[in-house]
Amino acid sequence: MHYPEEYYKIKNLEIDILQIHYSIFDQRFCKIFEELKEKKIEIHARSVFLQGPVFKKPKELEGRFSKLKDKPSYINSLSKELGIPLNAIFLNFVLENENVDKVVIGVDRLENLKENIDSLSFQDIVKQLHQRLVELKETDEDIILPIRWQK
Repeated sequence: MHYPEEYYKIKNLEIDILQIHYSIFDQRFCKIFEELKEKKIEIHARSVFLQGPVFKKPKELEGRFSKLKDKPSYINSLSKELGIPLNAIFLNFVLENENVDKVVIGVDRLENLKENIDSLSFQDIVKQLHQRLVELKETDEDIILPIRWQK
C-alpha cells in the first residue's frame, strides 16, 4: 500500500496483513495505525531506508533528494556524535513503534544483513532520540515514494 487513503477503499475487507511505507521520513501511515491494530491487522513496514538515498552523504543528494535539505545532515551528525551506524537509527526508529509487527528490508550481500542485525544493539539509544526523529518526517511524496521517482 502506497497511500494511507487506499486503506479506506479496502477497510471492509477481511485483511490480516498490510505492508506499508514507514520510516523516519515517511510517517504518513501513523494516522491509521490505531485503527489497523483495533482490527487486528498486522503491520509490515517497508522502505525503512527509503531504498538507499538515506545512506548518501548529504552533499551527494541530488535532484529531488536535495529537497530534504538539513534532515540527512542532522541524522549524520547524530550518527557520528553517538557513534552508531546510520542503518541503526533508521531501522530502530521503525522497530520501536509498537504498532509495527514486522519490518521488510532488502539486503544486497551477507555483510549488509549482518550490519542490520548488529544494529539492533542500538535500540535503547535510538529510543531516546525518538521525538527528535519524529520531527524529521517529510511530506513531499515525490521524495518519500519510490514509485514517484520515475516521474
